[in-house]
Amino acid sequence: SSLWSPTSPCPAGFENIWRPAGLLVAGVPVGTPDHQKSKAFQVLGDTTTLCEKVVQLCERAPVGWCRRQSAWQLLRLCCLPRLDFLAGCIAPELLQHIALAFDHLIEDAAGRIFDLRPEVSRGALSPADEALAVAPLHSLQDSDLLRSLLIRPCAFTPLELMQLRVPVQRGGFGLRPISSGLDVAYVGT
Repeated sequence: SSLWSPTSPCPAGFENIWRPAGLLVAGVPVGTPDHQKSKAFQVLGDTTTLCEKVVQLCERAPVGWCRRQSAWQLLRLCCLPRLDFLAGCIAPELLQHIALAFDHLIEDAAGRIFDLRPEVSRGALSPADEALAVAPLHSLQDSDLLRSLLIRPCAFTPLELMQLRVPVQRGGFGLRPISSGLDVAYVGT
């Protein structure tokens, strides 16, 4: 058990269970905005690790189209929904940048599964940003991971991204962006 209050100080005798930033209640981060963001960063980091494993599975599997289809389904059904719960629990203004980075992470993994490499325009980024954009994602944390995902070039054209985002029931790939539905998810829960 834990205690937290936005206005009251820690009651005497409860120092061992007092959480100054906030706590989790049934998986919902309740507390300061920084506490809520830290939970979202944790999900982003965990999903980065999972996406890397899915891409590695595709790279290490025997040659054939089946490995790409299997990796695609794992990405779409296991990685993509990982931020959905928090989208309904955390205010959209706190989650917007993290959700956008999450969308870029999923797009990056999809491009790597299908062995599509983005065109990199040299000189468009500062040397520090270029190094960050090519750094292995699993080696980055919080703000560096967020920045790296937001500045990485996309392997897909805008038209291809539209097709990827169309629901499977309508002939698309079902790769829905979480960032565009944050308001609806928050109000709907």
